[in-house]
Amino acid sequence: MICLDYGIRISRAALQEELAALNPSWLTSLGLKSSRRWRAAPDGDAGLEETALKETALKEIDYAGFRIKDCARCGGILKPDVVLFGENVPRQRVEHARRCLAQCDALLVIGSSLIVFSGYRLARAAGAAGTALFIINQRKTRADELALAKVEIPAAIALDYLV
Repeated sequence: MICLDYGIRISRAALQEELAALNPSWLTSLGLKSSRRWRAAPDGDAGLEETALKETALKEIDYAGFRIKDCARCGGILKPDVVLFGENVPRQRVEHARRCLAQCDALLVIGSSLIVFSGYRLARAAGAAGTALFIINQRKTRADELALAKVEIPAAIALDYLV
């Protein structure tokens, strides 16, 4: 998680513990005894184990009293430290990716359609530099014509095989 004002970072696990301490009755309303029964999602959100939830429980939860944790330094807003749809990738992250791309022999894209330009521009840069591009995706991607090879299997199967 990152503070939008100062850029201070806090781990998602630490934030989850603080949210649980601020909202102890919330856990009880979900039928949970501990805030440890959650998993971090790729977007920085947290999902509760489905076994702990009943469909009707979600409809009965009162979110109006839920207390949100602000930045400990400035009281600012915390958000997942990921680039959300519609946001710009931070310039230093783009520059770092370009430097890494310039030093590699190949770029492997796994599970992305490359519809969002921030990823597609790296595939294009690889193509322009003569760097081999490989894609693992079950569907069409924006860079299929740039790829040296494409494997159309589920990403999880491909990653298990590669590991």
